[in-house]
Amino acid sequence: MLASSIQVEVFPASEGDSFLISIDKSHILIDAGVYDTYHNFIKQRLTVLAQNSGKLDLMVVTHVDQDHIQGAIELISENGISGSPLIIPIEQVWHNSYRHLQFSKAKHIGESEIEILRDIISNGKKHTEQRTNESEDISAKQGSTLAGLLLSRGYSWNKSFQGKAVNSDKSEPISFSNFTVTLLSPNTKKLEKLAEKWEKELLKKKYNFVFSAEEIFDDAFEFGLLTDSNEGGEDLQKPISKVSIQFKDLLSVDETTDKSATNGSSIAFILEAGNKKMLFLGDAHPDIVFEQLDNMEKDHNGRIVFDLVKISHHGSSNNTNTRILELIDCSKYVISTDGSKHGHPDLSTLAKIIQESKGEKIEIYCNYRTANSQFIEELVESLSYKCTIVYPDDSSVLRIEV
Repeated sequence: MLASSIQVEVFPASEGDSFLISIDKSHILIDAGVYDTYHNFIKQRLTVLAQNSGKLDLMVVTHVDQDHIQGAIELISENGISGSPLIIPIEQVWHNSYRHLQFSKAKHIGESEIEILRDIISNGKKHTEQRTNESEDISAKQGSTLAGLLLSRGYSWNKSFQGKAVNSDKSEPISFSNFTVTLLSPNTKKLEKLAEKWEKELLKKKYNFVFSAEEIFDDAFEFGLLTDSNEGGEDLQKPISKVSIQFKDLLSVDETTDKSATNGSSIAFILEAGNKKMLFLGDAHPDIVFEQLDNMEKDHNGRIVFDLVKISHHGSSNNTNTRILELIDCSKYVISTDGSKHGHPDLSTLAKIIQESKGEKIEIYCNYRTANSQFIEELVESLSYKCTIVYPDDSSVLRIEV
């Protein structure tokens, strides 16, 4: 059965991500940006959706970076108990937390470990920008992060994976009412990298730290990583001077790779509905994305045709390389960032997307007009490339028909 209507809404999320995909009467929320994204845009949109008997068939929180998870914490906090939602029914949530990492966990920990975890939670709270009063009042034992809220409020959490990690290893396509999801990332190796990072952080605090399955670990894990999630994953590419820059110069920029363990744990997937195929990459690492795509069936040109591609990590060149773009045949690309923190999207990423379009007409959708997007827009216009940069209208929400 063909999907009669697919709309992708890209919400303003500064350096974060937030997407609502509507497929006829099915709806998928991918991340919820930062605090303001939820309160200024998502909450109202979901309220209207629920008033028209809508629900979220799936909510995906790709990873624990603040610009992806903060708005999700606000949504679940305000939505209340799963069985009696105050804003909108949510059928299932995909989110990996501490409990899904590859640890050998003891049943109990001592008071000294608990105190260390409480300190991590307390320090993490100080670094989060804004929270609702309810979020501030939730104790560590009750859960003050997304994991704690999902658990205490009875949400269907990673149901498609039997409550275990969202993991691409041996994962078959997962079918919903009128769409299918094929997971690309993370795999066990990426989750273990995040586990190693977290273990090292805790062992710095106390020799021979005991790891437990107790809920306080989820809180400490998320708060601890919220303030330390960009290590090794940012600013690996030197800024490019725009003075007399040539398009070919951008294509020859050295390609480096994101090393952030949190980005490596990002959930990325292919979404298929009817005859449409879309690629949502979160902040995923390029190696796992390439490996997964390269093993899939390709057309006679050796490429995989997509109707829409959400570029990884806000257009960072550390997450999108030529090898990946050579596998993709697509006319609609999406990049979510205001460019304020790290200058994304990188000019070299934009140039390589345009170059790999093989001269075909493409559209790059940006939910903000950034210095780099405007520069590349002017550059391609001067060179008569068949590329259009599309920005939101006055509503600030970018809407894409697929």
